[in-house]
Amino acid sequence: MPLFLGLDAGGSSTRAMVTDGAGSVAFEGRGGPCNLLSTPESIREASLSAALRGAPAVDSVAGCFAGLIDEPGRAWALARLQSAFPGVVVAVHPDWVAALAVDPDVDALVVSGTGSMVASWREGRAEKWGGGGPVLGDVGSAFDVVRAAVTATCLARTERGTDAWWAALEEAFGSREPDGVVAGFSRHPAGFAALAALAPVVGADAEAGHGYALAGLSRLEGLRALLAEATAGQARSRVVLAGGLWDAHPIFARSFASPGATSEREGTREGGEGRQYEVVRSAGPAVLGAARLAARTFYGH
Repeated sequence: MPLFLGLDAGGSSTRAMVTDGAGSVAFEGRGGPCNLLSTPESIREASLSAALRGAPAVDSVAGCFAGLIDEPGRAWALARLQSAFPGVVVAVHPDWVAALAVDPDVDALVVSGTGSMVASWREGRAEKWGGGGPVLGDVGSAFDVVRAAVTATCLARTERGTDAWWAALEEAFGSREPDGVVAGFSRHPAGFAALAALAPVVGADAEAGHGYALAGLSRLEGLRALLAEATAGQARSRVVLAGGLWDAHPIFARSFASPGATSEREGTREGGEGRQYEVVRSAGPAVLGAARLAARTFYGH
């Protein structure tokens, strides 16, 4: 029976999974960070070696890498895996393709963590919308949601915020004063992630109806617009949510899907032109999707 190796190589960890032709897991491994843009090459090498240590001989490999957006990164990833698995069919993809491939019945994937993007299959190819990073885009990401809350309370100062909000800002950036928050964010070594980490506070305050937090919640409308583009022409779409924003507070998934939907099965939302979205949570880890991509590569489809 053939064996298929999937790799989910991300900015914080690298996971490997080998499955057989029946879908059973034959091996799992884990290593450190392996982002092709931000992780030094020596660390990438060590992370892949750790994740692959003890892996059996396989018939095909699919490596899904964070930061795979240009030819130099693709060439490095392909060469590294071909060296580790000589004579084996190897394919490399951006990491989001693995998340899209987890559920074979999915029409679109909506990722919202520190960044955001929407992906779907178009004529058998994986395509994405958004994903420009916190400076160029990432509408509806955890960072974007919290940034809107900061704008309302610290910059435009149209909203007062709550004690919990100001306490969270002080803990993250060392100040409860608007200018102090801006200065603390600018000096923070991981400011984007630190801001995104405040999404649970914004979610709780949005649930309570506080205006500043509702301003953040409204940023999900831009993510819904990307989803509409990704599913254009489909009467009904099965949409999977992935990423940390959906775990930060149930209101984010409920608001994205439909009013009153639950957090386990997010519900069905009416889209433009009568389209409906069946919104669910991811059926498994991204590395499982990578292993399924390896099987698709082996069978040639």
